[in-house]
Amino acid sequence: MDLANLPSHLLAANGLVYAFFIGLSALAVVRRPGNRAVWYWAMGLWLPGLAVGAALMAAGSIPERGLEAEMPEWAPETMVAAGLMVGQVFLWFGFRAFQERRVWSFLWLPLCLPVLAVFLRVGAGYLEGLPSWFSVAPFEHALVLFTGGLCLALSVLTLETRRAGDIAAMPNKLALSGPKASARVLRKRAARAGRLPGERLIIRILRAASLAPILAIPFCFWAPLDPAGSVLSPIWLVALTSALVLTMMATAYCLPVIGRERAERRIEALETNDRLTGLLNRSAFVKALRAALVADPDGGTLLLMDIDRFKRINDSHGHDAGDAVLACYADFLKSFAMDSTLCGRLGSGEFALYLKGLSGPQLDMLASQVCRAASILQCEHKGHIHRFTVSVGVADTQNAGLEFERLYEQADQALCEAKESGRDRYCRTVAPKPETSIAKSISAKSLPFAVNTKAG
Repeated sequence: MDLANLPSHLLAANGLVYAFFIGLSALAVVRRPGNRAVWYWAMGLWLPGLAVGAALMAAGSIPERGLEAEMPEWAPETMVAAGLMVGQVFLWFGFRAFQERRVWSFLWLPLCLPVLAVFLRVGAGYLEGLPSWFSVAPFEHALVLFTGGLCLALSVLTLETRRAGDIAAMPNKLALSGPKASARVLRKRAARAGRLPGERLIIRILRAASLAPILAIPFCFWAPLDPAGSVLSPIWLVALTSALVLTMMATAYCLPVIGRERAERRIEALETNDRLTGLLNRSAFVKALRAALVADPDGGTLLLMDIDRFKRINDSHGHDAGDAVLACYADFLKSFAMDSTLCGRLGSGEFALYLKGLSGPQLDMLASQVCRAASILQCEHKGHIHRFTVSVGVADTQNAGLEFERLYEQADQALCEAKESGRDRYCRTVAPKPETSIAKSISAKSLPFAVNTKAG
């Protein structure tokens, strides 16, 4: 093997791999024509290739057809630079579409980059007094590398941001995982904790790859490319293209893995989350609450909430209206979603909310506000405003202890008391803890008593 021609052979091999991915992207477009991300990635691969082809044709046409006056000699090289920059932007657009993010608001960027490249060449042509050794080409190449590093970094930021549908489900999975936090901190924790293994891998790969174009920028001036001579000689160009090709291969491997992992997560969500409201279903909520009571000795408070006369809403306005009411109230409960809460839908119109570390009469104000807020919620469905009220039963671990069965029983008794007292109110069960000296001194016939209050 001739070691002197090794860089040329490696660069040619990288070009063949790039051509293979162009064909692979075309096959992906044919198989998945409705996938926006596939289209953006395909365009990101096709545009540089089309720009190189157009540049080769233009370079051959200038001397043959005498186009020196109409097309400057730097036009082919600028075509390639513009194609590379626009292609890199479209690759970033693909990751935005992959994360279900908007793309149309950034469509001005692919239009501005070619104009910037042309402006750089034309502006340098009008400058006077430039030294003879000055060349615009290294600055143009540095602009291409900077755009590539920036687009890779933006792709990393896009992948680090969870999709909207996943963020809504994350609070339930992060419940009781740490101290109280704001909604912004919760979203960051949700994005980090809910990241799939394939997503974590591709983020590391793209983060490392984003440094390669930036580190190569000084070499544009130290060992600039000479389009008129041998462009295969610079070692830094071979190293850069090899790194980017390896990144492309790793990304092509990770993307199907991420798709499979997301499908598995959606199946898992169907098993644990209520389809209509997105909250935990009954079995998942009970399981999470049992685990919370075992893991945290400080306990908390359980609120059982039931929409008053929910069956009447279904019978009078239809099940679609009933579903709209359930979704409306579930959205209200999601405002309580923090890393110290659990929220679920237990049945037809019954919901549950568990607040970690909160207990005692201070929760009377919260239960009253829940009732009051429900009474002023406006659920709009097909042009009609549906109003409803809720009854709330409250029980805390100060009285019930850390046993799930007793805590749930007391909250259920309080809920029944609230409904029997006229609905649209809360009731808090107050009873001594089991197995205490106080409990032993009370007669076995003693029953827990309740405090009930009309909301407002």
